[in-house]
Amino acid sequence: MAEPTDSDDLAGELRARAVRMVEEVSAQEQEWTSPADTAELLHELRVHQIELEMQNEELRRTQAELAVSHTRYVDLYELAPVGYMSLDEAGLIVSANLALASLLGVARGLLVRTPFSRFVAAEDGDAFHIFRKRRMVDTDPGAFTCELRLKVEGAGPLWALLEATRAHDADGAPVMRVVVSDISLRRRAEAELERETARLREASALRLSQATFLQQAERLARVGSWRFDVDSGKVMWSDELCRIFGTSCDVPEDHFMEVIARAVHPDDRESARPVGIASGVPQEGDYRIRTTDGAVRWVHSESAHQLGDDGGVVAIVGFVQDTTDSRAAQDALLLAKQNLERSNEDLEQFAYVASHDLQEPLRMVSSYVELLRQRYQ
Repeated sequence: MAEPTDSDDLAGELRARAVRMVEEVSAQEQEWTSPADTAELLHELRVHQIELEMQNEELRRTQAELAVSHTRYVDLYELAPVGYMSLDEAGLIVSANLALASLLGVARGLLVRTPFSRFVAAEDGDAFHIFRKRRMVDTDPGAFTCELRLKVEGAGPLWALLEATRAHDADGAPVMRVVVSDISLRRRAEAELERETARLREASALRLSQATFLQQAERLARVGSWRFDVDSGKVMWSDELCRIFGTSCDVPEDHFMEVIARAVHPDDRESARPVGIASGVPQEGDYRIRTTDGAVRWVHSESAHQLGDDGGVVAIVGFVQDTTDSRAAQDALLLAKQNLERSNEDLEQFAYVASHDLQEPLRMVSSYVELLRQRYQ
């Protein structure tokens, strides 16, 4: 047999009220003798009956809507992908959904009236205590958040995000509505991102250090480098290369090679290949350049092919060294050598003359000695 519903109880109550009204009307009819009074009374009864029927229909519709809303609420609460719970002022769990019980690895029946702090990792206990006290005291209607580690039955700890709002229960007592989300994956991703960021920062610092060292080495050796990418046609060059050619490194990429080519001394343009890009063949040579301030410098240039995994040429790389000072030193050395050779020739000539001049008196002395020897023998 089906159990009586609220709508059945309401209908019974309405019927009882109607019976009482009919009995009252019957008692009054014994006093009224006028047909007009009887007709008016019947009219009022019919109107009241219709009103009651309309109210009853409205109540049934409202009850059906409430049943649908309750079912929807239960589905949203119980089947939500995140944990829901209510905590009282003492931090005890008043209610919890299935997702929270599953998250903590505990049967839902065991959660009610259990301090939630029992599931908080020891190292985050103080943080949760401060968070709960602050949320219960602060009247801000917004949600307060806290990230901490939770202990899970039969598993390791997990990182959770707590989002709490302040409310009141049916008796007016303050409670805390809390959404509990598992953020372990996000935390692991953040930790991995932090490690990767640190690694990239170290690598960047190392590259910067290497780049700084390379710049210093190029500046000390007066060597500028460049690289021409065959596929993209892009050219990269070092600051020292710009300094050697006396031009700005802010020159547009598609005009840089023209600036370099124009810097070659007019007398060396036919034979010099400053970077070896035009022919695509590695080059090596010495030539003069004229800087923007009119100074003339000697440079030595070399280029080579950079091969890819398939053996094809992917880039042409090279360097240009300022050899002006070494050229000047070589010229000074050559001049000193020439001067020394001339000095040696002069010394040899002097020695020859001196030898001739000294031999003449010796021959005369030798003749006198021979004459004296002959006389006194």
